[in-house]
Amino acid sequence: MKAISRMAIILFSLLVPFTSWSQSASPGGGKEVAQPGREMPVTTSSKEALAFFQQGRDLLDNVEAAQAASLFDKAIQADERFALAHAYRAVSGGNLELRRKHADQAVKLSDGVSAGEKLWIQATRAGVNGDTAALVAANERLLAMYPDDKRVQTAVGLYYQNVGDWTRAAKHFDRAAAIDPAWAPAQNQVGFARIALGDLPGAEKALRRYVELRPNAPNAHDSLGELLMKQGRFEESIASYRKALAIDPSFTTSWEGIGNCQALRGRYVEARDAYAKGAAASPGAGGKLGAHYWRAVSYVHEGRTGEAIGSLDSLRAFADENGFPGVSVWSHLHSAWILIEADAVGAAAAHLDAAAAAIASSSMPAPSQAALEIAVQRLRVMALARIHAFDEARALAQKNAADAAARKDEAAQRWLAGVQAWAALEEGKPDVALDYAGRAVRDNAWTLYQEAVARELKGQAAEAKKGFVQLVHWNQNDLGYALVRAKALARAGAAQ
Repeated sequence: MKAISRMAIILFSLLVPFTSWSQSASPGGGKEVAQPGREMPVTTSSKEALAFFQQGRDLLDNVEAAQAASLFDKAIQADERFALAHAYRAVSGGNLELRRKHADQAVKLSDGVSAGEKLWIQATRAGVNGDTAALVAANERLLAMYPDDKRVQTAVGLYYQNVGDWTRAAKHFDRAAAIDPAWAPAQNQVGFARIALGDLPGAEKALRRYVELRPNAPNAHDSLGELLMKQGRFEESIASYRKALAIDPSFTTSWEGIGNCQALRGRYVEARDAYAKGAAASPGAGGKLGAHYWRAVSYVHEGRTGEAIGSLDSLRAFADENGFPGVSVWSHLHSAWILIEADAVGAAAAHLDAAAAAIASSSMPAPSQAALEIAVQRLRVMALARIHAFDEARALAQKNAADAAARKDEAAQRWLAGVQAWAALEEGKPDVALDYAGRAVRDNAWTLYQEAVARELKGQAAEAKKGFVQLVHWNQNDLGYALVRAKALARAGAAQ
């Protein structure tokens, strides 16, 4: 599985807890009471629905969302009042309208389910709507009620992963693996946490265990391919991705992985060919959206800004046509980021204005709109710093921080810290940059580059060189890395 939120799209990745079947349950309410050794119950009136649900749960746990979605649809057909099946369906694919429909239906049907299910349904709708505060509150209550549910532990870990707090995420993933050592998805999450925390041997141990436990799951081989790419073992990585595709030719993240291996080796035409094959094989819109994004990233690696912006324009057109308004807005934001780095602030400002207008005119839930407005504001901070309007940038950053804190949006706060580190370097303040970089997302090449530059400016040559060399061999592809990789390579060479 690719690291969550690789496209920086405002999505919340949820693994819905599934455990035993009960034909009836009392509506929940009041104070949560811990249920040691127990898992959250599931309420349905149909054994047939349960069977479909179990199969879909198993697939979704292992990131086979398209196949899982069809099984959740069958579960709902067998029991139209199956609230948790609707919640699962809301996070297993589709555009915003479809996801909101199922999340809202789950809430409508939740009066007849257990207290734990009701909380999970609330969390699902909060995630779909981008309501971070409600999601955090529901997660906390679920964890208090079901501390020994491996899927509750995993869901909470995924929240921390999504906000860039890998240390806390790892604790929950480790707990899930300890609860059930034979549960393959926990090994997957443990593996990615180890990658993020720099423990590649530990990651390899976990991900090879994932393959042992789930040899016929495409995601197991895909995840191992991700690790091998991170280690610079590109041929082995591509072989692992091809194993995933041999199991499921429509598992498009493996085509993305092959493309990323090629991009990291400087083989950009081959990379774009792989992304195109993934788009063609994708059973839904997700793979096609991803292909446009990765194509843009490949052009950024090459320094071909115009082609990168063109690919993001194509991404936006596809997103608008297929009902993905958040993705459409992010295509503007990614364009603005690229253009600010290219010192084209005027063009970037036009994209930021277009993003703001798209948010204001959209039918997205208010919390999602607020999250995107914060992202626009954050990039305006960067644009102001680029033209050396530092006082205005600081004032806007202060407002941005307050807005993010009010929403309990930890991810936004961490990303703002990264932007503030970048802005401090623009102002020639490396000490300030280091302070902000320490608060930013740490498993992020763009932030680590700012940190290395700050150390170079402070005369800490050895530490700076170490940082630049680390980035040369980062081998984890995304837009931020594409923006700094060539510069890191040049600085690493200069530091020799």
